[in-house]
Amino acid sequence: MLTKTAWIRALGLVLILAAMLTFLLEPVDLQQGQHGPDGINYLSQLHSLLFDQDLLLYNNDDLVAKRTIATSTGYALELHNIGTALAFLPFYALGTLTCRLGGAACDIASQPIGAWLSLGNWMYGLLAIAVLFRLAERYAPRQWAAVAVAAVVLGSPFLYYWTRFFNPHMPSLLLIALLVLIWGRTQDSRRWHHWLLMGALGGLATTVASYNGILLLLPAADLLQSVRRRRLAVVGDGLV
Repeated sequence: MLTKTAWIRALGLVLILAAMLTFLLEPVDLQQGQHGPDGINYLSQLHSLLFDQDLLLYNNDDLVAKRTIATSTGYALELHNIGTALAFLPFYALGTLTCRLGGAACDIASQPIGAWLSLGNWMYGLLAIAVLFRLAERYAPRQWAAVAVAAVVLGSPFLYYWTRFFNPHMPSLLLIALLVLIWGRTQDSRRWHHWLLMGALGGLATTVASYNGILLLLPAADLLQSVRRRRLAVVGDGLV
């Protein structure tokens, strides 16, 4: 188990590496849309959460030139999951604060905000790699665990999405990796807070991408098996 000091050092290293990747490899200009269409779709949610404390989105969609589709209830239709906005809200807030401290006229798609959102994407990706390595270590020696994680990173769309500014995929991967890691580590001695943590991680992952909900079948299957064993034990005690 890592000590508190080791965790702080590890998180500091992640922050330093993410900052280096952001400023060396990722000059962000949201106005140009150079990172594809997905990231821009969450800016109205972020702006609405931070400044309006709601998700009505009418005035926020206008700021990013998004077409507002009204539902039969009169509210704006939003097709993008809220979890991504929640994951990047701290970075959006820091970007806005940076603009104000610098005395700049900061709009919804300014350069400082883009840099902070990009930093968040790099950080979530680095943390996901670390968790994947810890997960792989459970099933293989360290050197083979490193090879396995490298194969996943290099042989999948991971790198593509890691460099796509900010998007659902990095926080999504981090959350499901944490869920599977805790599920695997606690199978032999699981307590109530483990169930609570797995449920929270699965729920958060589902708010980022709905299809992540299928991973809740892992703890759900264990829970059903546990209930079945207890019932059999009760029946056995009754027969005795």
